[in-house]
Amino acid sequence: MKNAVDTLLESHSTEEVSKALAVYTLTYRNDGRISKANIEWADTILPDGLEPRALSPYIYLETRSHPVVIDGYTSSYREKLLELAKEQEQK
Repeated sequence: MKNAVDTLLESHSTEEVSKALAVYTLTYRNDGRISKANIEWADTILPDGLEPRALSPYIYLETRSHPVVIDGYTSSYREKLLELAKEQEQK
């Protein structure tokens, strides 16, 4: 069975998903429920000084999801990105 990350990547680019998850992560960076590793990753996705809420197409995700759920999802997504990068290297 496909996991949620694979299903999402069938219809959205890694750039779109990365931005959406980075917006959410950085919006809740001081919440205490987002891992340090995911915050550090999100900082590499969005341009310096960009207010996360400025990316309005991603706000629905930001306002309708629990921080712990998205933090876990972000960790799974980052693992998938590493897997995809290794596959590209082998080609």
